[in-house]
Amino acid sequence: MKRIAIYALMLLVELIVSCGRHRLVVHGFVDEPQDSILFDLKDYVLPASEVDLWNVVKCGGYYYFTFHEQMRGEWGGSHSLLMGASEDKLQVRYIPLPDNVKSISSTFVRNDSLIMESDDGQLFLFDSKKWSWSPLTPEKDDEGIMYEDDDWMVKHADHGEFGNATWFIDKHSKEEYAFVELNGGFRRIGNTFYVVSLTRIYEIPDPTIGFHCDSSTRYENAKETHLLEHHFFDAGYKPMRHFVNPVVRFDEFDLSGEFILPDGSRIYHNPYEVFNDYLKADTTFVASFCASDTLFCALNTPLGLELAKLENVKLVPVHHFNKSIGSNYPYHYFNEYPSISARYKYRDESNPTDYRLLLVINTEAGSSELIDIAHNGNTLLKLCYDASGLNPVERDGFEELLTFYLKDWDRLALDSVIRKEKSLGGEISYLNLGADRNKYPPEKIFKKEESYHIDIISKQIDDSYEVHSKYWVQESNQSIPAIFMDWSKLRYDSKFDAAAKYQELVETISEAVGQGTTIPETDRKMKYAEWHYGERSIRLYGTDFNVRFLMF
Repeated sequence: MKRIAIYALMLLVELIVSCGRHRLVVHGFVDEPQDSILFDLKDYVLPASEVDLWNVVKCGGYYYFTFHEQMRGEWGGSHSLLMGASEDKLQVRYIPLPDNVKSISSTFVRNDSLIMESDDGQLFLFDSKKWSWSPLTPEKDDEGIMYEDDDWMVKHADHGEFGNATWFIDKHSKEEYAFVELNGGFRRIGNTFYVVSLTRIYEIPDPTIGFHCDSSTRYENAKETHLLEHHFFDAGYKPMRHFVNPVVRFDEFDLSGEFILPDGSRIYHNPYEVFNDYLKADTTFVASFCASDTLFCALNTPLGLELAKLENVKLVPVHHFNKSIGSNYPYHYFNEYPSISARYKYRDESNPTDYRLLLVINTEAGSSELIDIAHNGNTLLKLCYDASGLNPVERDGFEELLTFYLKDWDRLALDSVIRKEKSLGGEISYLNLGADRNKYPPEKIFKKEESYHIDIISKQIDDSYEVHSKYWVQESNQSIPAIFMDWSKLRYDSKFDAAAKYQELVETISEAVGQGTTIPETDRKMKYAEWHYGERSIRLYGTDFNVRFLMF
């Protein structure tokens, strides 16, 4: 009996441990997931949409994940959704966005609070107790901040090809010191600043070695100057006088490049990184953070992700993760695997003087890994979500759809159309698109006293092409006065014969309603034919790239 009781107790303990999740604790470095989070997104995205994980931040015991929904059938059709997961139990909860926000530009933490910036520049503060947002008025001093502590504020302004600059602003003396074209992640250890860019680490032992700004070159005045770099040269800026050499670099750019001006004088080419330098490097910096008075860097090496630390101006390996993170290119593209989709440093709760680093690796569609890195170890979570979008079908079903349209035209309604489209492999890809976005149907078919919108249903045919069907919907009774369909290749390298598809549709339509009228090609080289069937009209347009069908 005693053995049975002990065995039962062991089973109970095992059950409790397996069912009750707990906060993951760093115990050295790990390369395999210790736990997983499943995101059920189907109630928040349209069936035809593809979903990708774009960002994560950590605040107040929660991970906040930003997903991007890429809608199909219309350019610019996309929006963001935000999910929170508690660090201890990994329980997922949906976070509604403010009513007027569709897409998130960024999420970040300030003063231990989560802040979101929308694509149109609005700021919102998240209340984790009420699980809601409130508008936040940006302060002028917040603009351009790259780094801030009790002594220094670092700001940056970028005017693209016309130059960019970074200012170190002394909070005590109010003096400003500028470095033209210097940019990256700014870290401070003691009195020394480190600037980590794509392929280099710069060490600035004293920011006052920068260009001492006068009233015209201080941040608030110079940031508005369109020719920013020339403006500094006019004020006496000398690149080689106010330059700091990199202590670590992976690129091969010639630091001694110079130009001879028509008057015979010489000026040095900007000695900091040129945008494409990283293309020459087989190793790049992914992100960086400071802990234990040491600079730690995540690297993308030929062998994959690696953590290193800076010792005596040399990088010393700390841990090699057995993970590929894809291209060295610093910008993330939709559906690129593997790739780093998020990098975020945050203050370590157990030691507020240290920082940690969050990295998200999108390993494949619907699967990512969240690596939470400290200086002495890491935790690793597997993230799973449905990102599938459309399931490919073998045929577009146009013949069945046309028969359905002709038979039920006078009583054609949205719900019956959706049922028919879904039976042929179609899925809703866009809802409530403004009806003024497409001018193909003639204005005369729309009633002035009525309101209309467009719903789109999409299909993917094998790995070749896709069809987007736009339905003009009369909002008062959900009737459909016009239909517009577009056939185009799935990707730029997909095989789709637009001319053959055009001829196939001509034959299908002619068989259903009789011979149509073919209009000779115009200077635009567009094929065009039209049919009239009672009070209904059908038009077909064809180019070398796509085919379009209109019925009203």
